[in-house]
Amino acid sequence: MKSDDIKREVCAGKQKRGLAYAFRFSAVYILIGAAGIILWEFIVLKITENTMFSLFLIQNSEWFFLLFTALIMFYIALRFIFRDRQYIQLLLNQKQQLKLYATVFERMQEGLMITDKNKRIVKINPAFTRTTGYTAKEVIGKSAGILKSGLHHRNFYKKMWESIYTTGKWQGEIINQRKNGEFYPEKLSINSIKNNNGEIENYIGIFTDITNERKAEGKIDFLTYYDPITHLPRRKFFLAQAQQLIEQTDKPAVMMIEINHTEHIENTKKSSMFDEILQAISLRIQNTFSDHMIGRVGTKEFAIAFDVQTADEIPEDLAQRLKENIEKKIVINQDEFFIRANIGIALGDLGTETAEQLYHNALMAKSYAVSSQMAYKIYDQKMQRSFDRRLYLEKELPKAIERQELTVFYQPKVLLETGELSGLEALVRWDHFRLGMVPPDELISIAEETKYIHRIGEWMLREVCKDIQNWDKQRLHIPQVSINLSPVQFFDDNLIHTVKTIINQYHISPSRLEFEITESISMFDIEQIDQKLYDLKRIGVQIAIDDFGTGHSSLVYLQRLPVDVVKIDRSFVMDIPENQGHIALTKAIVAMAHELGLKVVAEGIETIEQQQFLQSLQCEMGQGYLYSKPVPGKEVPLGCFEVV
Repeated sequence: MKSDDIKREVCAGKQKRGLAYAFRFSAVYILIGAAGIILWEFIVLKITENTMFSLFLIQNSEWFFLLFTALIMFYIALRFIFRDRQYIQLLLNQKQQLKLYATVFERMQEGLMITDKNKRIVKINPAFTRTTGYTAKEVIGKSAGILKSGLHHRNFYKKMWESIYTTGKWQGEIINQRKNGEFYPEKLSINSIKNNNGEIENYIGIFTDITNERKAEGKIDFLTYYDPITHLPRRKFFLAQAQQLIEQTDKPAVMMIEINHTEHIENTKKSSMFDEILQAISLRIQNTFSDHMIGRVGTKEFAIAFDVQTADEIPEDLAQRLKENIEKKIVINQDEFFIRANIGIALGDLGTETAEQLYHNALMAKSYAVSSQMAYKIYDQKMQRSFDRRLYLEKELPKAIERQELTVFYQPKVLLETGELSGLEALVRWDHFRLGMVPPDELISIAEETKYIHRIGEWMLREVCKDIQNWDKQRLHIPQVSINLSPVQFFDDNLIHTVKTIINQYHISPSRLEFEITESISMFDIEQIDQKLYDLKRIGVQIAIDDFGTGHSSLVYLQRLPVDVVKIDRSFVMDIPENQGHIALTKAIVAMAHELGLKVVAEGIETIEQQQFLQSLQCEMGQGYLYSKPVPGKEVPLGCFEVV
């Protein structure tokens, strides 16, 4: 139906309603008039006794009727007609105001955006489209975060919304991103709109593009090409500079650095310190490579382009020195942070590679170094196959539990004094249907990087509790089972609840479980980890520090954390008695642990001589191939552990 037809129908409807109202009004008036004419004489004779006065009223009844109806008409005019005219005038005024507001909304130079209480865009004006490049169709219903540039730390937005929630408004400068990816600075004011109940219903944001102002001040180019936190070139500008270097040298190289163990800083109350840590690391890189091209190419990634021929050291030595400098302790506001770095290096020849190719190769080498827990790695052709394998395993890992490819193996721990079984260590193994047995280090590395470690950790705890329950039914008493707990799992808010739930589900005594944490856990947020460990201790489980002596050892952390057991890393035990240095370190670790009231487990025992040496130190427990290799859970009841 056409719009003109619709308008005619609406007008016709209004006329019909108007006629009906007029007929009703006239009918009421006729009834009142007829009643007055018929009843007037009767009423007059009934209420008056004076015949002369009655006669006067009857003779002048027309005038009295006129007066009476005039009063009625006065009341109607005052009560209804005048009120309706006022209401109509109010509507006309409001319509005029809305038309004025719509004109202002459409023609204002500032961009305007209205969102609902969930920050979903419901209305924009033409200036919004001119500034950002987004049309109404592209953003209506989308989150206002579609404009985020990624240049502001989460603390910036947190403070902004705190101001809006507490004061109802916020005003300041912000850098946003247009549809074409270009960054631009704007002055922004946000106000909250509340209903009659005081509840927020909408937010209104009004912004002005101040690109021209900042261009005049010379700041736009900096935002486009340089990272505002470290003042280093961004990826695009870094690659452009690196390309110029590659075209001028015979032996170009690109080095990629990824900093790790920063999740606790980003995800906790110390998130405001993340920028300061990045700045500190940036300075350390610049001090190491003072004459080379450096860029910040990712949230936690830096890149260096240099000429191998003019460098003071070979790339391997440079990488090792850089790693040592980055991993030195960082102190901010009396808080200590230990950052890990993994480095990938790509070497090129004159004219054979572009900056993009070298960058890609260095990125692949860095990923290999991360997954292999290596300090650094130089790219080679074989790495592509390894990289493809890792990508394949990352996709396959979520299917491993459903396909029942994961299995729990157990390795015994023995009381060195008596030779009795003191417990088992649970170890996860992945037997892929196509690739066969996946190395444990590769499995854990992929699980931690993909965060699938949370799912595997929960599955493993269930399997261990289920096995303990079955062993008890078979009257095979296993005193205790140790389970490795990844540092990544400490940032799972449901960790404590999950442990409690599973233990209660299988009716296992908490004291029969021990969680092993690696010594490198001290590099994470010690306050958060400390709290989680105490929560685990309150459940009743025991805590052991695994691989002790290989990482950033700290007696302060060892005294502070609720630890029951220290496990000496196998690297110290395996070459005893040949290595005198490791003998001395092993003695020191055992003595220190005993001084702190902790028990000691020595890993990697393979010979009688190693066992006897550890017995002489009064080391309580041992573990290694001398006693048994790890075996599947179903083989534990078969008595396969031959204690020496």
